[in-house]
Amino acid sequence: MEPLSEKYRTAVASALDLIVVSEGFRDMGDLEAAPIRILNPRLLGRLGLSATDVEGWEGKALGAFFCRYVEGRDALMGYFERLRRAYVVDDAAFRLVCGDRTLDVGGRSQVIPSQADGYYFLGVFQDLTGQRLLETQLRKEQADRAEWDTFLRHELRGKLGPVIGFSELLIDSSDKFSEARIKDFLKSIYDSGHKLNDILEFTREFQAYERGEIEVACTEADVYGTVRNAAEEAELAVRDAEANHPTLWNLVPHPKGDPIPLLHDPLKVQRALRNLIQNAWEHSPEAVTLRVEEVEDGVRIRVHNGGEAIEPARLAGIFEKFNSTKSGRMGLGTTLSRLLVEAHGGRIFAVSSEEEGTTFTVWLPKKA
Repeated sequence: MEPLSEKYRTAVASALDLIVVSEGFRDMGDLEAAPIRILNPRLLGRLGLSATDVEGWEGKALGAFFCRYVEGRDALMGYFERLRRAYVVDDAAFRLVCGDRTLDVGGRSQVIPSQADGYYFLGVFQDLTGQRLLETQLRKEQADRAEWDTFLRHELRGKLGPVIGFSELLIDSSDKFSEARIKDFLKSIYDSGHKLNDILEFTREFQAYERGEIEVACTEADVYGTVRNAAEEAELAVRDAEANHPTLWNLVPHPKGDPIPLLHDPLKVQRALRNLIQNAWEHSPEAVTLRVEEVEDGVRIRVHNGGEAIEPARLAGIFEKFNSTKSGRMGLGTTLSRLLVEAHGGRIFAVSSEEEGTTFTVWLPKKA
């Protein structure tokens, strides 16, 4: 082949796609060994390769270039085999790797016969990284939507049962029941309606929080008092279900005995902690221990219970949605706690062992 004109080389170099053209080769068995004639640098720059790096590949073997940057040797060997057999691969797709950078590319490759040179290779690849990210996001959203659909069907079906059942009784046999009994039926229908509304409102709120739409009204307040208020709220909720349960929580006194001022939204932090305290109590044979500690860059809050350890597989996803192992529970409490803590710029994590029990730790920064 004759040398490329400067005008043609400039046009190729400015192309957005990755263009690879080989010198001519006489036998298809020499495909991988064919020297590279054209390799434009623009797309490869996203892998961190300079124009000089790219120019250094010109004249070197086509197969060496692909082996150097393409992830997955088996897939690469299959790609060359398809080219030798069919002369065209319309759906070539690779992940290029250079150091810690990756680039997903795909496009059309072909071996073109030439009377003068035998054959030459032409490959044109587009950047698919954005497309792959979009596809991953779409799959995640579809899976998320399916989870919500399953959750809502389960929750709504359970709450609609009394509404439908008692309504049928009132329609078909109201003359067989006393006025007091009819009022009981109506009360059950009324309560179920409110529970349905609560589920739908919570779902709307939770999904808004997942999108990052949390309004945090920060004020400088005593975070020790916020923890105490959260514990008292959790105890009220538990008392409704377990009137004879002993003390629910023990808040370890702050060593200095002074308030711990922190810029935070007391109501939202209370809500996050209330979920953790109630969950801890449900898995503990004794009172939940709460500790508040001032650290250099913020405040650390620990919620500890001495119950059975959480299995490692479940612990890894403890802050993901729908993680409850108990029937009739949403499995959204710890996820909500995480969202509320992260909205403050904080962090939350959990550790668990048979010897030490389980501890949820919330860290809140001094400046939210």
